[in-house]
Amino acid sequence: MSNAFITGSRAYGTPREDSDVDLVVLVESEDGAMLWEQGVSQEGEKTCRFGKLNLLVFESRERFNKWRDVTEELQRKRPVTRDEAVKAFQDAGFCQYGTKEENQAELDALDAALLAECERIEDGELEPNAS
Repeated sequence: MSNAFITGSRAYGTPREDSDVDLVVLVESEDGAMLWEQGVSQEGEKTCRFGKLNLLVFESRERFNKWRDVTEELQRKRPVTRDEAVKAFQDAGFCQYGTKEENQAELDALDAALLAECERIEDGELEPNAS
């Protein structure tokens, strides 16, 4: 099984001449850190982009396989619009495809839920997870 595959408009959409190439890669943690260090900043955000090559770096085999599954599902429906692809990845649990505001709202909600759970543990209403 390959540890890399093409995703994005070149895999399931209608790429334009100026479209980038989205390459999903599965790497060890130290390799992922090195790739991020080599990436570039765009609009104040660090991305793993090298010219027209955009790397989507995964260190988890489970999430890598999940991204592959969504890509393969979209390929069966091709061509799909960007909005359809974004929705498919969001539905699969990949929040980074939302706007910055949507992503921050999702993170804030997760933080609030975690804080509430910690308070319930401290109050003795909930047993801590032993895992």
